Amino acid sequence: MTGAVIERNQIGTFNLTIYTNGVRQPSVQLDALSQETIDKTRIEASLVVTSISYGEGAQRQVIPRNRLHVLPPSIKLRDDNNEPISLVDLFFKVTTGPSPTDKKMFVPHAVVVKGKKPESFEHVPVLVHVCTDVPYVEQQANEQKDGSFEAPCLIGMGGIVPFVDDYGNLRPRGPLDVGDGIGCVAAIVAVAYSGGRPFRRSRYVLVARKGIRYPDDIWCSIKSGRPICSKEGDISNARFIFQSPEPNGSSCDVFVANYNGGNMCNLNSGEPSAWDGFYAENGEEVACWTSDGQIQYCTRSTGIGKGTLVSRPDCAKSTQ
Repeated sequence: MTGAVIERNQIGTFNLTIYTNGVRQPSVQLDALSQETIDKTRIEASLVVTSISYGEGAQRQVIPRNRLHVLPPSIKLRDDNNEPISLVDLFFKVTTGPSPTDKKMFVPHAVVVKGKKPESFEHVPVLVHVCTDVPYVEQQANEQKDGSFEAPCLIGMGGIVPFVDDYGNLRPRGPLDVGDGIGCVAAIVAVAYSGGRPFRRSRYVLVARKGIRYPDDIWCSIKSGRPICSKEGDISNARFIFQSPEPNGSSCDVFVANYNGGNMCNLNSGEPSAWDGFYAENGEEVACWTSDGQIQYCTRSTGIGKGTLVSRPDCAKSTQ
């Protein structure tokens, strides 16, 4: 075996172990990087993100490089005064400027980033970083092999936390209120290390977090403009429901999750259904929590081809 293994340790940094012809070399700790450090790292043209993917089964989406928005080399995360730039503002500038982009930029919370590195980097470890307007850089352990790298990444926070505050109010997004559409904008970058220190990086790839499992998920009520939660008031410990494509088909299911996206489950898992969602046959929104704590929604799983209202208990093993 020849290659590198990167493992996250308990204090938030990473340990790098390199194997040369099957011989394990001493481990090196890779420190967390700031946006300033990443900005100052020299760009390597042959170190690139080749695709971003998400989802599962028939719903799996793979976004190739030619559909990603790779920012120009001149774009950095800090300005000349070392102040952070607004990625949300940059997103609107890119998508609503004189020449709007048609590139795929919307992704859900969890994605997988793949990339390539030059031949001279064969034994050089590469770490994928996700940078947002929140002042942190998320590092992800990844696989290193055959001149490539692969890493699971989280775009911002999970669940509906990026979209609403603890009381279900839509979060404003600077000068333009994007409401329930965008949770955050992220710049994804691959950084190569030498001797435990960064020495080359890729160009930034701009993506926008949308939805819970998929960008076209529905979680905000058209009646109230708020998430449909198991409790009113402070919803930070509540459960919410959302409509999302089923994993292995073209129809939709209704899912339940904690405010932060944890303890997620599919109300329709294992059931044959043509469609399940928030809206009745006439387009009326019927999804809600009933007085006895169950979830009401519309289903066409009865086999008669017509939507009917059903109520089901929360499918989670335990709730908060």
